[in-house]
Amino acid sequence: MKNNLKEKFEIQLKNFYSNTNPNLIKILSTSIFNDSPPMEQFLAELFGKHTEFENTLKSILIKIIKEELNLPINETRIKNIEILLDTTGRIIKISDKIKTGKIKSLESKLLTMQKKEHLKEIEITVKLFEKFTKSSFSLLKYYKEIPVKCTGILKKSVSEHLIFEVPNCKYFIFKENEELAIINKKFPQPVKGRIEHFNIKKEIVSIQTLGFTEIFQDKRQYLRVEPSKKIEVVIKTANGFIKGKLKDISIGGIGIITENPKKLRIGETVVINFFLQEKEFKIGFFVRHLRKLNSHTKIGLEFINEALYEEEIAQYTIKRETEILNEIRL
Repeated sequence: MKNNLKEKFEIQLKNFYSNTNPNLIKILSTSIFNDSPPMEQFLAELFGKHTEFENTLKSILIKIIKEELNLPINETRIKNIEILLDTTGRIIKISDKIKTGKIKSLESKLLTMQKKEHLKEIEITVKLFEKFTKSSFSLLKYYKEIPVKCTGILKKSVSEHLIFEVPNCKYFIFKENEELAIINKKFPQPVKGRIEHFNIKKEIVSIQTLGFTEIFQDKRQYLRVEPSKKIEVVIKTANGFIKGKLKDISIGGIGIITENPKKLRIGETVVINFFLQEKEFKIGFFVRHLRKLNSHTKIGLEFINEALYEEEIAQYTIKRETEILNEIRL
């Protein structure tokens, strides 16, 4: 039965590759209809070197399947179709393995390149800091969405480890293992740093450089604050209701955390109900972004008409900013 199918397959293969050695065609035909591991390995190597060959084989097998379906149905025909479908499935499976292997290989190469690039960045930052010993830097950290800055004088630079003197810093922002941005106008970009140790009495902080970074919060148009307590929200969409919690608020919009964004789409118009300072708000928003955060999703929303609520929300954000800064004031 398989011999009959192999003959049909070889005829079709000769039509595609008329100049191919007949012995090679027989080897290929045997490989296609033999499900032993060595034959699979042979096909895998062949597909890896000649990507177009996989599509040719699938086209031939589909053509033979169609021919079999057009013939009178009997037990032999059914068995032939089963063999052809199984063979096509094996080719697809081998192809998927190759593609997965290539993707993993590319991912590995990309990761290696990123590591090398990161090491180069650290080398550049180390050299920059060595040149700017005794210079003044801004040490920036975001606390509950509020930017908090302290001035640091670089006292010492040893490899990627930096020692800053932070006299007169009004805020406690130097918690071990947390990250901050180190800024100097003469640097091409801010530098990300990890806080290693803070001696509050001596006003000394040690920071490990982690390469250049971008401060996405700097691109924000409005001051954003976290609420003082959990605020439940209900989002009314075209497909129903979504429950969530208010993550942050500004006069330009709000951020909401939810476990299930359902079918919410960027650009969609929604209406949101929530209470702020014991007053109920029912406001229209545009959905600006959806960002996955582990098991939750953060929804960024922009007021459709911020002028209606601008004064009240501005007062709240200013009041909340003062409260937040007082939490970390030394």
